[in-house]
Amino acid sequence: MSNNSKRLFYLITGILCLIFPVLVFVIWIKAVNAGADHSMRVEIFRSHFPSYLQDRFATTYVSIVLLIGSIICFVKGREISQHGMRHTFLFLLIISMLFFFLNVWNMM
Repeated sequence: MSNNSKRLFYLITGILCLIFPVLVFVIWIKAVNAGADHSMRVEIFRSHFPSYLQDRFATTYVSIVLLIGSIICFVKGREISQHGMRHTFLFLLIISMLFFFLNVWNMM
């Protein structure tokens, strides 16, 4: 594979891995705005996921694994990129790392 196709592969794969954690965060924000108390918010949040993802930390574990994948993709993509794309990969890497730390902090 050429560098352009590798770079595109890392970019698309990293973005696909980043979509689920971002959606989980957006769903949580919507649930917080919709519910009156914490138990109501949690029920609204859980109602968006299938039964196997309704465990207390199930979405967090899946998000952490996907975020590690996106971080790896963005680091590898940044290594083989030239000037303009390096900034794009760096921006996406920072976003992925912020979501990763948010998820790890959420587990404490």
